[in-house]
Amino acid sequence: MELLSRAIIVDPFRTFSIGNNIQVGVFKHLFDDPNIEDDTDELLINPNAANAENSAPPVPLCLTYVTQGFAEAAEMEEELVLTIKSDKMTKEPDDIAYAVETLFKQIVSHIEEEPDSIKQGLLLDVADGFLSQNFKAVMFGPFEDAAFTNLSPEWIEKKGAYLSIIPITAHEATMARYCTGTRVFTLLSRQQNRFPAATIFDLTRESCVTEAQAHSAPSTLLGRSDQGTLSCSAVLDTAVKKVLMDIAFEMSEHLREAFEQIPLEEPMFIQLNLATEAHGHLVWDPSSRTPGRICRHGIKPEDATTLGGSFLGFVPKQSADTVLVHEDGFLAMLKTDHWKLLRHCLSSGMTCGIRSDNADGLEIKFQFE
Repeated sequence: MELLSRAIIVDPFRTFSIGNNIQVGVFKHLFDDPNIEDDTDELLINPNAANAENSAPPVPLCLTYVTQGFAEAAEMEEELVLTIKSDKMTKEPDDIAYAVETLFKQIVSHIEEEPDSIKQGLLLDVADGFLSQNFKAVMFGPFEDAAFTNLSPEWIEKKGAYLSIIPITAHEATMARYCTGTRVFTLLSRQQNRFPAATIFDLTRESCVTEAQAHSAPSTLLGRSDQGTLSCSAVLDTAVKKVLMDIAFEMSEHLREAFEQIPLEEPMFIQLNLATEAHGHLVWDPSSRTPGRICRHGIKPEDATTLGGSFLGFVPKQSADTVLVHEDGFLAMLKTDHWKLLRHCLSSGMTCGIRSDNADGLEIKFQFE
């Protein structure tokens, strides 16, 4: 038997190597969810506890895998984190240990072949499935630190500088490829009824994208259009009807390269990061003409005044300029000459904006820093 406590600092119980100077620490700890009122401070890890009289309900046990040295080797800012939880685990099963080590080695090999390919919202196929044929890919997402409250500070040195590894289903992977990984992450948030979604993998969860939704994704406006990825978020302030995008200056070079590949007359969509700084996020709802919302704990949807979007789309050849909410993102319908001028400003790193010609439309401001 083993006693785990939220009050005890946990060190990795084992480590393994996935490349030159890259280690992975494996932690066993309790699931610490700030959104759930739970006064259980300790858990007795006992395989027979479930059969004992008056035994407490199961508390999810987590296995968390944290890299050290990956960021430097990959020339990135973030290390990687994968957390798996279960109500039934009492130790690290052999199949999980093997699958996780195989996955991490695949990620290292992938980034050696394709530098700059590990970013929020991007995918990596897992041909044989991760622990199950249901999960055919992994997505890299924002890091939620709920599970990190008592892990060893010698390993968790740069709190927040992490990307989460999120196993996803084949249908979710299709949706992510055609309609952005951020959309899938917000659908996971809605499935869990929390924002941001817990980046903790549960083998028993259902897909948040249906077969029909995945099948229709390529035929949508977003799915048919050229797409790029920008490492920033867009937040709508509903009180003033303005969308604000803070963009790192070096991103202007990425935008310039993207514009060179896409004809001026063609629509263009940019996948955005999850806006974790906002009250909530727009969520795609195919059953409604208006998007849903998923909000932070304690904030009602009707009280959320700042909302993130999953993408920003530009559609030229319009008779007037209009910025609006479309599905779970933002759409700028532009006169072609204004789109040409905006492309020049964005690729030059110049602060600029678009104001809708009609009173009902939104305004969007691009601010470089």
